[in-house]
Amino acid sequence: MKSRLALPVLVAKREMRRDKLSFALSTITMTLAVAMLGSVLGLTDALRFSISQDARALRGGDADVELESRSFTEEELIWFGENSERLTESSYMRAAAFTRSSSAQIALRAVDDKYPLFGKMEMSDGSDYRHDMIASPPTAAKIPVLIGEELIETLGGIGSEFSIGAATVQIVGHIKRVPDPNSAMMLSAPMVYIDRGALPATGLHLPGALKDENVRVDLGERDFEEWKQSLASAFPDAPWRVRGLDNTVPGLRRVLGRAEALMLLASLGTLLVAGICVGNTISSFLRSRLTSIAMLKALGMPGRQLRTSYTLVAMIFALASCAIGMPLAYIGQEIIVEAMSARLPIEVHTSVTWRQYALVPAVALLTAWVFIAEPMQRFSAVSAASLFSASAGLDFIDEKSSARKKTWPIVAGPALVIFALLFYAAGDRKFLLWFVAGGAATCIIFRLLAETMISAAGKIKPPGSALRIALRMLARSGGSVSSAATALGIGLTSLLTLTLTQANFENELDATLRAEVPAFYLVGMQSGDANRIRSAAGDLLADDTLHELPVQRARITHLGGVPREQIKPPDDKEWVLRGDRFITWAADPANQWRGASRVSTGEHWPSGATGLVSFDEEAALAFGLKIGDSVGLNILGQTFDVTIANMRRIDWSTFDVNFVMVLSDGPWNELPHGYLGSVRRVNGDEDEFQRLAVATAPSVTPIRTRQVIETANNLLRKVGALISAVMLTAIVSGVLVLAAAISEGRHRRARDSVILRMLGSSRRLLASVFRTEFIVIAALAAIPALGAAALCSYAISTRILQLPWSMDPIAAGAIVGATLLIVQLLGAASTFRLVRNPPLALLRNE
Repeated sequence: MKSRLALPVLVAKREMRRDKLSFALSTITMTLAVAMLGSVLGLTDALRFSISQDARALRGGDADVELESRSFTEEELIWFGENSERLTESSYMRAAAFTRSSSAQIALRAVDDKYPLFGKMEMSDGSDYRHDMIASPPTAAKIPVLIGEELIETLGGIGSEFSIGAATVQIVGHIKRVPDPNSAMMLSAPMVYIDRGALPATGLHLPGALKDENVRVDLGERDFEEWKQSLASAFPDAPWRVRGLDNTVPGLRRVLGRAEALMLLASLGTLLVAGICVGNTISSFLRSRLTSIAMLKALGMPGRQLRTSYTLVAMIFALASCAIGMPLAYIGQEIIVEAMSARLPIEVHTSVTWRQYALVPAVALLTAWVFIAEPMQRFSAVSAASLFSASAGLDFIDEKSSARKKTWPIVAGPALVIFALLFYAAGDRKFLLWFVAGGAATCIIFRLLAETMISAAGKIKPPGSALRIALRMLARSGGSVSSAATALGIGLTSLLTLTLTQANFENELDATLRAEVPAFYLVGMQSGDANRIRSAAGDLLADDTLHELPVQRARITHLGGVPREQIKPPDDKEWVLRGDRFITWAADPANQWRGASRVSTGEHWPSGATGLVSFDEEAALAFGLKIGDSVGLNILGQTFDVTIANMRRIDWSTFDVNFVMVLSDGPWNELPHGYLGSVRRVNGDEDEFQRLAVATAPSVTPIRTRQVIETANNLLRKVGALISAVMLTAIVSGVLVLAAAISEGRHRRARDSVILRMLGSSRRLLASVFRTEFIVIAALAAIPALGAAALCSYAISTRILQLPWSMDPIAAGAIVGATLLIVQLLGAASTFRLVRNPPLALLRNE
């Protein structure tokens, strides 16, 4: 074995000494890919480890029981106390906080003196949280509260006062981080903490309020599953949700899962581009070593040993990329954590994991192997005579040699191992399958398009001399330009997809803001509040601009006769069954209903009909429902069966008042309920109307629609900026591949420039030829990338975001224009000497 490897190792050492710079760009590209993939997988491991380590604190206990439609009864609280070591009660609700000059939407947390059971609340000044900081008699004139750091600019510092509902509160401290974050709090609403005993003073706990009740327990040594079964036996019909440590912060997990998928997309795209770069580099290197390879074959060196020699050269540089990239991966992981720390409610513990330092190098080396196998097989199969002829410029190596057919068995095994490793490591395996299928299809389509266009270019006879010469030069370039265009196109597709999707989302939000959306939602209204607000507002409200609907929370118990527990909802409609849904009812929906929806299937029920429901068409189709199917609802502990009378097509993008279910008249009319109001337009200062509405009806929480839209837009921009920075790496890799391809064509362009100059071509014509060639190369990448990105953006916008889609020509033009400029700059830098120097100097140097 040693003797068989001695000659290949000796040849590899000699070749590496002679031309190290040939692999510079491929080494940089592979290093970038290794660093990105290592950062993403390391960050994922760190987040999962941090969540599992802090699971008790993040959940707030060993078990969390949540109610959305009512408060816990005394009997239920007694059971929790008898079957746990400790427990804490809390309430969570959306509310509005306002001063004389400003207002903000907040997440109000009302906690007792046992909070928190696990973990610690971090205060901005470094002090420890104590419940006596916010404890006060219910009759206190000013209720003490703690606010999140995000609210300091809006609501003020310690000692400042503001209003929540009917209560005046005073800030006694600023919160840096809480141990048990709610996902909604993390994403949009800043937090305010208040003593549970002071909550009634706000007047926000009446029917119709957006309030959740929680009991969190410390089980000690008890098993969670056994405890959960005992709870179900004691209260079989209770409408609560019970979650343990295996379901810690589900909202955070969903957000992190999507972020991981997007970053994994960017890193795998970069790895794919790096593999193409390695393949192009080794192909170029082998072309430059034709004489050496021919001499070795003539002296009797077998093709297998030749492949081993040059494979060692490529793999040594790939190993060097891994050695440089892995420390960079750890640094990148730290940078990402630092950038995300302000938005993450947990402290992330970064560490070195086996997935970073074993799996990532393995995937990188196997990827390099997959892309170098074909050129190795092709060059080693050519005879020595053909190699000597090709090195002298008398012949060429067939790019479509039958040796390619022998490559598939060599490539298939490593490719399957790469897929298996990534399948094991990926959190979202369905996403990985789509990426592999889409990535393979994209590579094949891009490569075929590039090769077809290059081949066709050689047969075109355009009128201009520069264009005609440039097309002929491209037609003779072989597969290197098509590979470079493919790599650049893949990176460009990723960036264009994200840019077009983000631009479309922002354009839709801007259009919504310009449209006649409701100025306010009024949540928590009680009977008579609408008339009192109209009377107090006076000229601030135009005629017929404030509308109210009865609302109640209902929990779906079955759909079409199938119990809720047995239904496996589609991923994008899981929210329909999660927790309680708000419902409304109308005796004559054709005249009473004002939501942005219309009946698409079935008919409106006649006035006086009972026991019927109008269902969201999209949700109904997702669950396989049809007209006449029954739907079971639990409303305030009572169970009702209703029949689907019609389906409505809802345009959620209008931000108008809409419900998944609109009921006819029925016994639910007589149950305690609140009202949801909407104000279409305010004539004057919206802050003044907000303060007046709360002063008139303290239980009302005004939610400013435009503020919600702008918050979503700002959040999208922040997330988009982070993802754009990650996606930009794929473009950088594509540009590096293009630079490698341009460098590879240096000898060909030098020869062509000498011939053209000797035939009398001017410097201006020569510069025009090269400039035209690079424009065509950029077009080979940009045109297919723009089409593929538009298709991907359309699918994401319409299928995932549920938004209408339109092409943003400015965003697309900016990306494509930047690509053309970069390609021109690279091309000009590489051909400057060829244009400026006389033919004799070029011949002497070459």
